[in-house]
Amino acid sequence: MYRTECAASIAEHELEGVPPHDPISNKTEELSHEALVRNLRSLIRENQQVYQQLRSPPDREVLPPETVIRNALDMYAGSSDEEKGETFFTLRTAWDALNYERYEVGSREEGLAGSILQSYHSATGEGTVKLTDPKQVKMFDAMAEAADIFHPRGQTEIAIPEHARRYNQYLMSEEYQQKFDEAKARRNR
Repeated sequence: MYRTECAASIAEHELEGVPPHDPISNKTEELSHEALVRNLRSLIRENQQVYQQLRSPPDREVLPPETVIRNALDMYAGSSDEEKGETFFTLRTAWDALNYERYEVGSREEGLAGSILQSYHSATGEGTVKLTDPKQVKMFDAMAEAADIFHPRGQTEIAIPEHARRYNQYLMSEEYQQKFDEAKARRNR
């Protein structure tokens, strides 16, 4: 489905020379780290190009790489294949833990990540998200590199930021309200 939607979007917006592909698939173990990084960087560029063309000239900010990857993971986490869905749910949760503080305050991504991380922390009592499958670790390393986000390669535990552990409480804090007002003012310029 993603491949079809991506190809249609690219064709619709005449993005020549950008091959549509699915860098997040069951075949990741067959690809080298470098190939995964290249594929993910291509996915990021494709999505940023489409996003730019959908925005009006004054609103043409760049779609952050961490958001592009989160959106792709979101789709896979909702898979009807229970094993695949669980694998990607954990991968997305770890990605949210790594990027929670990078997501724009008040954005859809920040809200979803905060809610998911708080729920994960409450349900497990864990302060980290653990990647238990070597394919998850390989994919996570490639995603971080493709998005130019520092992450020690091979790390299997991703710390959940304190604000995300107690997300609902944080939302009501003066600190968050100030950050939210600043982000809103930046968007309205």
